[in-house]
Amino acid sequence: MIMLRRVGRGVVAAGAQRRVLSSSSSPSSSAFPAPSRLTSHQAVATSRIILDILRFGVSGQRLDLLNTDEARKQPLQERWAQAMQVLVATQAHCATAFGYEPSSQGVMQYRGHLTQQLRSGEDPEDQLKTLEDEVWSEVLLRAFALPPKPMSLDEARAFSQRVVADIADRKDVAEGLAEKVAALAEADRDVQALQLVQNTIFDLQLDLAPAFGFDGDGGFVQLQAALVSHVLVDPVVMHTTSAAMHTLCQKANVKPPF
Repeated sequence: MIMLRRVGRGVVAAGAQRRVLSSSSSPSSSAFPAPSRLTSHQAVATSRIILDILRFGVSGQRLDLLNTDEARKQPLQERWAQAMQVLVATQAHCATAFGYEPSSQGVMQYRGHLTQQLRSGEDPEDQLKTLEDEVWSEVLLRAFALPPKPMSLDEARAFSQRVVADIADRKDVAEGLAEKVAALAEADRDVQALQLVQNTIFDLQLDLAPAFGFDGDGGFVQLQAALVSHVLVDPVVMHTTSAAMHTLCQKANVKPPF
């Protein structure tokens, strides 16, 4: 009888806990305003959490799947896009715990605040920059079995400016993109059109990459990671990278992503 009463109390306690967790009176995420910024401690914490999830969680296992013999049969651009999807999903998972919406808009807001913090000078020991570099190193290692390859700030600026110049000078690029976009069906047109724009930029980058010391498919992947590292901290690289996307979108009549 004593054992039964104890079990009974345990069941009642578990039921009460479920009611508390599902209670409509508990505060919801919508009750809190979206963050207007990240403190230096919050920024470091989010980057550390994201890195740990990539190293020890399911996200890392998903990156590993991109480095199998079967996955390597896919076009490089598709593998890179899939690796970015894994990273963005990981960032979204982490960002929601700090008050951001679980959506692409929420991730963009989080990344914007992280960028602001990287440029703020509030991290004299560069903990945040070190963690961000380690995040990209983990992506390269797990998904592509590649180490990071450094690119100087001057090189990153010159490269991104060359891409923008090629978009402006080469009419065949814009015309070819516009024809592909025009042939798209209405269903999911915006998503597919943006992918075509991104693929066009990738093609231009592949053509230019060897001149900057990034050869072959592996060099292309290392270039992407190196550019992102500079986009986060340098307004010039960020502006020219965004300009490339916006210019192509405008030429092909595609709504830009931001």
